[in-house]
Amino acid sequence: MDVERLRLTGKDDEGDLVIRRGDGTFLVIEAKNAKFEPGTFVSEAERERANFAQHRGLDPASVDSVVIVRRRGASWRRAYVLSTVERYFELEADR
Repeated sequence: MDVERLRLTGKDDEGDLVIRRGDGTFLVIEAKNAKFEPGTFVSEAERERANFAQHRGLDPASVDSVVIVRRRGASWRRAYVLSTVERYFELEADR
């Protein structure tokens, strides 16, 4: 996989990692090792996805995001992956 560690912090943060997919799209990953707060984590990942797209002049539709939350006492391979139903199934935004 073509993976890059992202470095920005603060209000312009873009997430922790980005995967460049072969089809020209991107997956921004927000990694967490903290108390499980799914709503807060997903909102942060969505903001960072938008920052990543904006800073690079990308169509936001070409950038996805997920949160990976480490499970206590488990390998990183057993971590949780968070998204929303809307994003996972590529549904139109609920208004």
